[in-house]
Amino acid sequence: MIRSLCLGAALACSLALPAAAQRDGLAPAGGGAATSKNPDLVITSAWLATAANANPMGTVPKNQPFQACFTVKNQTGGASPGFRVDATPAVAGATSFRDLGPLAAGASKTGCLGYATSGTNGLLLKLTADSLGQAPEQNETNNTKILALALSTPPDLIITSAWFQSMQSSAHINKVAPGQPFTFCFQVKNMGQVAVGGFQVQGPALAGTAAPTTTIPTLAGGAFKSGCLYYGAGAGPVGTRTMSITVDSAQVVAEADELNNTLSGLTLTVQN
Repeated sequence: MIRSLCLGAALACSLALPAAAQRDGLAPAGGGAATSKNPDLVITSAWLATAANANPMGTVPKNQPFQACFTVKNQTGGASPGFRVDATPAVAGATSFRDLGPLAAGASKTGCLGYATSGTNGLLLKLTADSLGQAPEQNETNNTKILALALSTPPDLIITSAWFQSMQSSAHINKVAPGQPFTFCFQVKNMGQVAVGGFQVQGPALAGTAAPTTTIPTLAGGAFKSGCLYYGAGAGPVGTRTMSITVDSAQVVAEADELNNTLSGLTLTVQN
């Protein structure tokens, strides 16, 4: 009897279904109003990271690969099906989207989008959870997060100055006696904004002394550090030496400019 009534009043029955579906926490077939059992996906955080490490960074090196990372949460309702997170605008060489699997209510997932180069400072990346509309949600207006691209200048190590000292004084000298020990001192600066660590400074080999090196353990962006290289056997026979000194002599630091690491033309005279 009920079936025949519905057949006779199809419109009335079809209008009643959405209300019943909402009471049951189910959306009607083919779409409809959100319910308390629908998921709700939000991007709770977004940050910049280097290409090799997803740890948050305030800036990424200019003209270097980087990642735009995010955490998305299903903050309420039922489990979400698999969904996509993407970023706009599209950038050449970028992995502009990430597909994530189902996400239970209250659960979070983290992912990163890879970029081949950092491009333009201040670029605004718009991250969108469920960009393809795969998960009917309780709230479809809270799926985006804006991430501003802030760039920093990569490391650039230079020797700003160099000088010679005797073993007895910190005064600068330009003459030594044959066989007299001395030090070849320097000041190095990181011209970039990104800290580096574990690089060497090397001087030239002289008679009786192999090319000496010293290690600088770390150097912040914009910072200076001084040091000295020891020549225990002196500078060789009588005469004038033209000497140079090189920072990052083992070439372990990726720098903005790899051609400015050597300071040349320093002269030291050996005389009786």
